[in-house]
Amino acid sequence: MFTSSESQKQKNERILAAVVSSPHYVPPHRRLDSLRTLYKIGSGPSSSHTMGPKKAAQMFKAELEQLKCEKVKIEVTLYGSLAQTGSGHRTDYAILQVLGTENVELIWEMERRLLFHTNGLLFKAIDKSNKQVILEKVYYSIGGGILEYGQPSDTKTLYPTNKNLPTPAPMVYDQPALYAPCNNFHDHVEYCLKNHMMLDKMVYIFENRPILKKLGVPENLHESFFKADCPNKKGISENLIQTHLLSCWKTMKSCVEDGLNKTHLIETSQELEYPRTAAKLYQKALKLKPSARKDALLIQSFALAVSEQNGSATHDVVTSPTCGACGVLPGILYFYYNKLNPALKEFKNGAWADQLMVSALAVGGVIGNVCRANASISGAEAGCQAEVQCWALEMLF
Repeated sequence: MFTSSESQKQKNERILAAVVSSPHYVPPHRRLDSLRTLYKIGSGPSSSHTMGPKKAAQMFKAELEQLKCEKVKIEVTLYGSLAQTGSGHRTDYAILQVLGTENVELIWEMERRLLFHTNGLLFKAIDKSNKQVILEKVYYSIGGGILEYGQPSDTKTLYPTNKNLPTPAPMVYDQPALYAPCNNFHDHVEYCLKNHMMLDKMVYIFENRPILKKLGVPENLHESFFKADCPNKKGISENLIQTHLLSCWKTMKSCVEDGLNKTHLIETSQELEYPRTAAKLYQKALKLKPSARKDALLIQSFALAVSEQNGSATHDVVTSPTCGACGVLPGILYFYYNKLNPALKEFKNGAWADQLMVSALAVGGVIGNVCRANASISGAEAGCQAEVQCWALEMLF
């Protein structure tokens, strides 16, 4: 029971204890949501420190514009990990890209964090004429470019940034439906065995069925949309998960090819820069005879090409599952695409290679989703290995 003598900090910790102990509570970023929330296209270098804050700024700006207020000052406070590494991750650049630099102040709370997650942001719009707060929003960038909503009251009590807190993300009451009736990889396999299907088809079914129903597509026609090479129907195809995965693959492919042609230094800030190595490794690999070493160098060069593009923030990347790990999956997929494509072109079926990549992304997404739901893909929450090892595990499948 809350009493008047109970401090805000005690209240927060009491609520948190009750939430964590509840058998019905599942933190939003621990749910098996749509693969659209796992694979997202955007600019790096960090999904949690760049892509997420930029999205938060866009949402805040859109809401502020609806109020039609003039002469407004905006304060953006970055807490914890966001503040500590924000400059190197270009968090400030991402936010100011959206809000502009005029009448916008960034406040860095490096030593203090919010209770629910170390990547907290507070956006505050203040009327310059009467100093009144006209809009105030709290967001948490929890990894992979995913945002969760907080409350302004979350900022009343702050905690040391480096203190270990067993904290879930804030509760969200309007949670989306699960994309599939599964909580772990065993559930996926069991469902596929019972229904005599592969993992990619399971993804297409559970991602597309609600969309097809919403668009009024008769059930007897659904089956044709549950495969990689589904029919191209205007008004339907652009809404399907296959179309999203194909866009992700094309972004990955373009990122590799563009990155292999760049040799200039990467500027990460006004003070730091580092050399690109992908192009050199690629040229070195091309000089080798067919061998395991050549294959390894090719994969490494493809992965580095994407990672270097991400570091420079000059090319869109795909969170797989985050910007920090965005080179691993494209590097391996592009390697196999290179192996397959020449043969497929001879049979005038080059599009089939793209369909294989879509299927691979669907299956890989299942593994990534399971890791996200049962562990973490947030580098700020569980270290960079949480991002990279997720996709190292995926490649085993």
